Amino acid sequence: MKCRVIQSNSNYNNKAEEEMSRFLRGLPEGYFVYRELKLDAIPSDKLKGVEQKQPDFVVVAPQLGVMSIEVKDWNLDLNIYEWQDQYKVLRTPRGSTIAEPLTNPVAQADAYLRALIELLKPTGVFVASIVAFPRITRQGFLNKISRVELLRNPQSRFFLDMERTLFKEDLDEHFIRPEQPLLN
Repeated sequence: MKCRVIQSNSNYNNKAEEEMSRFLRGLPEGYFVYRELKLDAIPSDKLKGVEQKQPDFVVVAPQLGVMSIEVKDWNLDLNIYEWQDQYKVLRTPRGSTIAEPLTNPVAQADAYLRALIELLKPTGVFVASIVAFPRITRQGFLNKISRVELLRNPQSRFFLDMERTLFKEDLDEHFIRPEQPLLN
């Protein structure tokens, strides 16, 4: 028997979310996967005008605790991504000079982490949050990200912690036992 998937929306926003969903559906019995679970923002976020957080996936299991997963479907062939800081990444279409600021996926994952910790504080359950690029290999990512040297610095875990990020090969390697990369 497999995990139980609870969906608030059956339409996927992108192919990466579909890939991640396919991977998570292989989790064993006792795991619950919530898609687009709506969380109330923590009080400090409400002061900034953010009322709700909505991680792409939240996985719950006794041996895991609660883990939110922020999934990204970045196209590294069509766009240049450049880390600015722990809050912003710039996306510039190749051949263009107009950059669009995006929220750093780690900042999104951190916001989900804080909201889940606040929500579950009375329970004492372990809470974690990760980022996933299910359609990009780790090396492909490192080869094409602009200013990648920022991510190689030990302090860069605030920009993107490569140890807490899943890539295509992680999903491929653990397709039979998808709980393994989540438990590490």
